[in-house]
Amino acid sequence: MRLEVADDIAGNSVNLEAVVSTQSTGAKIDAVPNDVIRYFKSHLPFELLPVTSQNKVVFCVRDPLDVCLSYYKFTKTLDILTGPVHLSFDEWFEDFVAGYVCYGDWFDFVLPYWQSPRPNILVISYEGILAEPEKNIIRVAEFLGFSTTTAEVAEIKEKIQFKNMKKELVAKGTDAAASIMRKGHQGEGRECLTPRQKRLFYEKFKKRMANTGIDLYSY
Repeated sequence: MRLEVADDIAGNSVNLEAVVSTQSTGAKIDAVPNDVIRYFKSHLPFELLPVTSQNKVVFCVRDPLDVCLSYYKFTKTLDILTGPVHLSFDEWFEDFVAGYVCYGDWFDFVLPYWQSPRPNILVISYEGILAEPEKNIIRVAEFLGFSTTTAEVAEIKEKIQFKNMKKELVAKGTDAAASIMRKGHQGEGRECLTPRQKRLFYEKFKKRMANTGIDLYSY
């Protein structure tokens, strides 16, 4: 079995949202040889993913306040979702906390993955990748059934640096995709909040995460 990496929809890497709605894309997936590992990039919620014992899912979770800010900047960059009248960040924040954004409530989205007992689902965090890239690279590789050398881990660590991933997109002529990659920093979301907004969010966070046994920063 070999692992090949491709970035276009006709290759082995496929956007699963497109698969759901486009029959021709499904045909392209079926055309991929059986000895090639096929992987899918998706933002679909847990209940819409074909999570079976025959596949593996790597789910990356990020600090919801950073998600809130990044998501807002994303919609502003693409001029979508905010409607004909652009929302301020304060307005967006209220909608985000209430779950009135595309993909809905952050907690409703992540908790089914996080709490799933299925052994073929691995949850990692964006913050964990930033803090301990080598550890998380090895963790993902082992979960997928691959062994890695020290040199391979070092090479992957270099390639997944934010600046290098953005540079690669530009080199491939996908400037539009690169333009939505802003900073990749950790903790920027909470720096934008007022004391009232922080209180509003953390009250909901405590309520929704109570009795889950989940530490947001332990993954």
